[in-house]
Amino acid sequence: MKSLISHCIIISTLFLLAGCSDPYCAIEIKKKILNLKPGAEGKDAVTSIYGGVYFGNDPFLTGYYKKNKRQVYIDVGYLDFDLSRIPEGAKIDKAILTLYADTTAPGFNNFTPEEKINPNLFGIQGVTQPWKEDSMDIDDRLLSSGEFRTDFPSNNPDYSCNIDITKLVQKQYEKPQYYFGFLIFMKRDYFEMLPEQTMKNMRYCSSDHPNQNLHPELAISYEK
Repeated sequence: MKSLISHCIIISTLFLLAGCSDPYCAIEIKKKILNLKPGAEGKDAVTSIYGGVYFGNDPFLTGYYKKNKRQVYIDVGYLDFDLSRIPEGAKIDKAILTLYADTTAPGFNNFTPEEKINPNLFGIQGVTQPWKEDSMDIDDRLLSSGEFRTDFPSNNPDYSCNIDITKLVQKQYEKPQYYFGFLIFMKRDYFEMLPEQTMKNMRYCSSDHPNQNLHPELAISYEK
């Protein structure tokens, strides 16, 4: 039910952002919607804020968690979607990235109710350097462009987040030789100077999360 509600929110958002208030208008115009929600085959990775550690198959893109008895604090999350299913010469109208928060995360309930809806912690921008999920330089952040940087909006009531990344997807579709997915970064460090029991933890899930309903989803509206 949670996944269905989120899916409806995504589709409704695409229609509204495209200037269409009636779902049936999709039949009348030449717009198509492509939904991408890969599983473990999806391409995403993170680097840790401490120790320069890289992880290519971990379940989260943000926040902190324990792995092998070690506390991992995620600095940067990377993700990339395969846009090859969009036909050549298409015009991309809207692209909405939806991330799903892990509400069972330790520290999630340290946010106030208002902060859970509007944590105001993260931003996203385009990656301009080729990378592979299983081999990446752990010491340096990938090159990226802040030209179309976007701050995360407020979460939905189910703590998913719909982020309008239309310009980022348009750039990658038009110039795939220069753009290679997206970089998620913290706008401020909420790990430092806090005891562990009071740290706040907003964990958005990756495509390696065991719950498939929480995998990142990219909905693209285009004309061809």
